Amino acid sequence: MDNMFQDLIERARKGGPRRLVCILPGREEDIACIRQAADAGLVHPVFIGASAECARVLPAEVHPAAVCEVIDAPDAGAVLSAALRLMREGRGDILMQGACEQQFFFDAVCRKGSGLMRDSLVSYQSLFRPGGGRKAFIITDSYIHNYPSLREKQHIVTQALELARVLDIEAPKVAALAAIEQVNTKIQSTVDSAILSKMSERGQFGDAVIDGPIDIDCALTRSAARRKGLTSLVTGDVDIYLVPDVESGYSFVEMLAFIGRMPAIGVLMGTVKPVILTVPFVLQQHRVAEIALASLINHAENAQ
Repeated sequence: MDNMFQDLIERARKGGPRRLVCILPGREEDIACIRQAADAGLVHPVFIGASAECARVLPAEVHPAAVCEVIDAPDAGAVLSAALRLMREGRGDILMQGACEQQFFFDAVCRKGSGLMRDSLVSYQSLFRPGGGRKAFIITDSYIHNYPSLREKQHIVTQALELARVLDIEAPKVAALAAIEQVNTKIQSTVDSAILSKMSERGQFGDAVIDGPIDIDCALTRSAARRKGLTSLVTGDVDIYLVPDVESGYSFVEMLAFIGRMPAIGVLMGTVKPVILTVPFVLQQHRVAEIALASLINHAENAQ
């Protein structure tokens, strides 16, 4: 397990194991990380798939065995239907995409009547641990929304703030990113950021502080902000980066993960129960921590 996220794993372990529903057949790496999470006391796995495929993919020592459940389903549609039914009936606490095709899985989860939608939309929240004594931060939405509207950004920020509370981040500071730090009516992201900032001033996001528009260098360092004449509580101390669109968000997280080699995990927010997607920028050594994060979210939801 990765030490960068060890505190999340320890916190999740104290809350007891969650029922993790995962779709099979999956990659060997998925099976390995779920087995690690089970051994750590984080989850009780529930695998769903055709029995022959489960027998082929699962190691002999866990099929069948007391450490997990295996539910037979003949094809991809039946597998996903069974997984959603378990979640609706309260027999699952965390849903993991596993080998299910990305769009097929996402459409089923977000479909009206799936029983998993809590909010009108979902967002993907990426949590980064930079190391070197620097604090963790969230980037959103980094995977789902192509060009979110102002209303959608409001929901995305609210969901990021929910995750921040799970992580015990008090009075989160949010940088509403744009290409420039001045409002320009020809650049919609600057207008949206300014409106969100004013909403924050009026207390519409609680204790959070949202400032924008802010470009990356002003968000990262107060010296850059001072150079540009920008005074802000957020600059140099960001907890949440709100990106203007999926192209900038996805590029941002992949640059940090692959070039910057910064540990990252993520979770889908806005659902009744936490959902873990298979995304390329979450590396294998961090997958157990990702399960721990979903477990903490589930604990927090049950405590409400």
